[in-house]
Amino acid sequence: MHGDVVDNIRDKRPLTTLHPDEQVVVDFARELLRNRKVSQPVFDRATASFGRRGTLTLTNLIASYALLAYNMNA
Repeated sequence: MHGDVVDNIRDKRPLTTLHPDEQVVVDFARELLRNRKVSQPVFDRATASFGRRGTLTLTNLIASYALLAYNMNA
């Protein structure tokens, strides 16, 4: 199962086997990285799942990994 998830993320295919909390993390990360912002519905789902502090932590975690990736790519 996990291999399918990794393959689907790599190939930008829909993820259909994730727990709802896992799905909101993926949706949040995809929107933030693609659009440089997160839509209100996705933000609301993240806040409902993780609270405001958890959503802020998620944002910081995504930003930290993105920064590392930019450094490695450079």
